[in-house]
Parts: sequence; C-alpha cells; structure tokens
Amino acid sequence: MIFQSKINFSIATVLTQHVSCLLIVSMLTFLFNGFELPAFHYQYLFLLIPYLAAMYFYAGLFNHDVVVHETGIEIVNRVPLFKKTTKFEFASIQSITLRHDWTETFGTNFRIPWIKSAAKELALLLFPWDYKWIKIVTDQEYKFYCFGIEYDCYDNEGPVFEDLFSDLTKHYSHVKWTSIQKNMKSE
Repeated sequence: MIFQSKINFSIATVLTQHVSCLLIVSMLTFLFNGFELPAFHYQYLFLLIPYLAAMYFYAGLFNHDVVVHETGIEIVNRVPLFKKTTKFEFASIQSITLRHDWTETFGTNFRIPWIKSAAKELALLLFPWDYKWIKIVTDQEYKFYCFGIEYDCYDNEGPVFEDLFSDLTKHYSHVKWTSIQKNMKSE
C-alpha cells in the first residue's frame, strides 16, 4: 500500500503559520507606529528569494512517501534534487516507531500550567502541527519525516498516517507509537 505525502498540503500548513506570524507582527507594528502604516520598500521583495528556497528545502527534507510491501518497506522522496528511495526488508528491521503529534509531549517540563499553555501556543506558530515521522532501526537508526501524510480526520479520504500503523502491524510485529501507543490498536 502506498502512503503518499501531499507536499502541497504540507507547505500550505507552514505558509498559514508564517502568514499568521506576519499578521501579528504587522498589527503590532501598526499599533506601535501610532496607527500609521509603515512605508513599503520594494527591497522587501528580495526576502522572498531565500524564503522560497527555504520552502523548497522544507518540502524536500520533510515529505517522504511510504510504500509497504509484503516483505519490506520503502521510503521514497519525490522532490527534485532530493529524490531518493530507501528500501528495508522486514527481516533486517529490529523495530519501527511512528510519531505523529509533538503537542502531546511538548512542555511537559513546565510546572506552571499557564506557562505550559503559552509555550505550546507560541510553538504552534513556529513548528508544523503536522509533524510526523517514522523511525526504522536496523544495524543503524533511520528517521524519515512524513509531514504531508494526513491525519485521520473526518474529511480526509486516506490512506492516512494511522492506516500506515495498521498496515505495518499486518506485516511486521515490532511496530509502535512513541508516547501514545496505548491509544492505538492494531487491526
């Protein structure tokens, strides 16, 4: 079964976060500038070039497709300049771990609830909420980010990231979630 990373969806979520940050900064600038719009210079457009390059690197580094076969698993990166296919046979794999939500473990070191909540909300503006990866341990440890594979939500058609877990458990017994493995049940 093929679990395809929807790169456009992944980039759109990051762009939404960045536009939100830009709007907040713009509103604060407007407020502290005496409710006057700051002057716009065409030189600001040159900032788009490194930003677009960063978005391309983001797409290439954090969006991998996962293909599950009867005898192994294949990780595929389709982004030009990052194209690569890595294959693993189940016989050589020691363990497979999936992680799909950083927000459940973020801020656990904060003891004061309002600081934990504020830190989490600030982190949501900076880090992608669709953070997910698959770690495969053989003689080495490999981690592949799969930000573009969707979650199991009411309107997502699939296959989704949770289906990847179910499909892997059908073929391989040493599959687990990081911190929430007790919530997931294999079929």
